[in-house]
Amino acid sequence: VVSPIHQAWSHTGPGADRVVRGEPTNQVIKIDGRLDEETWQQGEPSTDLVERKPRLRQTPPVRTYFKVRFDHEALYFGVWCEEDKPDQIRARTRTRDSFSIFSDDTLSIKIDHAHDHRTTLGFAVNLVGGRIEYLSVNEQSMRTEYDTVWQARAMRSEKGWTAEFRIP
Repeated sequence: VVSPIHQAWSHTGPGADRVVRGEPTNQVIKIDGRLDEETWQQGEPSTDLVERKPRLRQTPPVRTYFKVRFDHEALYFGVWCEEDKPDQIRARTRTRDSFSIFSDDTLSIKIDHAHDHRTTLGFAVNLVGGRIEYLSVNEQSMRTEYDTVWQARAMRSEKGWTAEFRIP
């Protein structure tokens, strides 16, 4: 999760393995950011995120949690971000593959697909539909030449905002 003020992450230290188990679903998930499908109401979310900025590995001041689902075609991520002042969520970037999205309040899913603790596939969305996908090595260079077909939408809620991702 990336925000100009707070960045939360689930990796809890150098060399730490963080395993999140997805639940299978046979329900059609409409990628609209609402998280109103029955599958999102079931099971316990992952809640043990820690900050990345401004206080490394500290408990975030606002609650962010997520669930993972899968079917035979894709991985699905549902993310809830609570905010003290939801009317102040910043989202200006509407274009695809623009690094300016990281100046907005942005949700970013990073997948260590090679399980090498170095290479990350990243997928990010903001509240107004800006999206970026990238390949990153050692959290250093982010390469937007990596292009794939995926979906994500975010919605403002009374407690903050929510987002859904579908990654084939």
